[in-house]
Formats: sequence, structure tokens, C-alpha cells
Amino acid sequence: TVKYHAFRAFILRQLDKLYFISEDAKEYFARVHAFTAEQMQKAKVSRIGIEPNAQFTDKQPTAVLRIISVGYIQKLKRVDLIIDALALMDRNIEWVHVGHSNHNEKDFVAIQQYAVSQLGNKQNIAYRFTGKTSKEELFGMYAANPFDVFLNVSETEGIPVSMMEAMSYSVPVIGTLVGGVGEIVTDGVNGFLLSAYPDKHEVKKALEKFALLSPETRSLLRKGAFDTWNTKYNAQVNNQWFVADVMQLFQ
Repeated sequence: TVKYHAFRAFILRQLDKLYFISEDAKEYFARVHAFTAEQMQKAKVSRIGIEPNAQFTDKQPTAVLRIISVGYIQKLKRVDLIIDALALMDRNIEWVHVGHSNHNEKDFVAIQQYAVSQLGNKQNIAYRFTGKTSKEELFGMYAANPFDVFLNVSETEGIPVSMMEAMSYSVPVIGTLVGGVGEIVTDGVNGFLLSAYPDKHEVKKALEKFALLSPETRSLLRKGAFDTWNTKYNAQVNNQWFVADVMQLFQ
């Protein structure tokens, strides 16, 4: 991809500003293209975001840990790792995975079959795969269901919109420290960070840690999640900032 665009160096020299949607993307681009100090002055982060969908909502924990995960069914999303971690757990869990395969229908069938093989005999685990789900349907699920935590174990990410969506509905996040995830998730403030390549035991440990939190701490994490969306990933605020910043170029 580095050599894909012709006249790349010329284009970079002529730009007045270069906007990135995350610090991770900016740092990666600057490193790959050996940005000079002058070029770094042109580089800015303009965060994307989610439109306001809900106000902060606090939900009291129950005996059931309710987990939601969102993403395509493909290898890099490691949905099978979620299954392996849940298979180790003895507490009552309800898990919903939202998303379908974007490559092959057989992948979606295969992950369902794998879930049956690993979780089918566990009476404490209830789960379902929603398959293809629209944004409107997903937001409706967040509004109607008391999810305790959003779980993402992807081996690679950009800046996950799915995490912003969850946080806009006051749902804390457990995610792997890859790509821009560390810009969204602050460990102990709005969720927990896993290592970049956790095994099933690390994922289980994080879920158990979350489940054992006091109601007061759970509430703080929910508030931290909502505040993260509202201060960093509120699309209305971010879009207005971006327009205002671009307009300064014409002054």
C-alpha cells in the first residue's frame, strides 16, 4: 500500500493540512513516510464519532453477566477465542454476538457449529448470533437490553466505531491493545485492556474481574464509558470542530 499512490511525496509537500481519525493512524503514517518536523505541523487528529443516541443510563448488576460483541465473522476478529474463554467460566452468562461473515456464508455456519461444540453442554451459558444486523437494530438492542460489557478480542483494529457505539449507550468495553483501541479504552476508567494477543485464560480473567466488581465500581465504569463518548467521540461536536478547523485555512 505504501507504493500504491503515484506522486505521494509531491502530494504530501503540497498539502496544507493532513487529518487523521486517530493518534495511532497519525503516528503510523508519519513513521512510514518519515515525516519531517515541518510535515508534522500539518498533521492533525480529527476524531470521528457517533451521533447522540441516548443519555447516560446506569443499570444494576444481576447474577447474570450480559456480554455483547460486534464484528464480522472472520479470523482476525477471533470470535472463536470468546467462545473458548466462555467455555472456561462457571458463572451465569448471556452472550450476544452481532455480525455476519463478510467473506463466506460457511464462516458464519462454522462459528455457530463451534459454539455448539464448546458451549452446548454448559447450562450456565446462553448465547446467540444475530447475523446481519442493521445499525438501527443494533442501537435498538442497546436501548432495550441491559448489557454489562462489550467484548472485543480482535488481533487488529483501526479506531473501532463499534466501541464508540457501545460507550454511547453507557456500556464499558474490554478490548485488546491494538491499533487505536488504547485511545478509546482507559483501563479501569471505562473498561479493561487486554494484551494484543490474549489467550482464552486472559480473556476469562478479565471477564471474571469485571463480574466481581462492586455495583458502585460498575456504575463508575458505565459513567466513564458514556463520558468517553461524549467528550471524545460525539459526532456533533467533532464534526463542528473539523469544519471550523478547515475553514481557518481560508482566512
